Amino acid sequence: GNVLRTVYTGFSVSANTPVSGTSGVSPVTSSVSTVTVTGGTAPFTYQWRAWQNDPSYNPEGITIISPTANATDFRKTMPVPDTVSGEFECVVTDALGASVVTNNVSVTLTKT
Repeated sequence: GNVLRTVYTGFSVSANTPVSGTSGVSPVTSSVSTVTVTGGTAPFTYQWRAWQNDPSYNPEGITIISPTANATDFRKTMPVPDTVSGEFECVVTDALGASVVTNNVSVTLTKT
């Protein structure tokens, strides 16, 4: 489910989760995770990163395809059948400089 994080009244963000991808072809790409912004002052900037800005939540090095967009997918090159996973979040900053962080987004990529 979606979790709202609020930094000041009326400014909150959420990201759809989980996203996953399965393919017999490498690289494997996830479905898209999109940030929904409520309130705040446009324009917004977006920065996707490992959850809690901690690289240990992305131990297998999953690539964030669009790290500064409000929607991104995730990709990993896997030469042999494997499953990798990671936890991600997006920091959203509005025009007034207020920042709020989404819920964590769980990504699982499986090469069959």
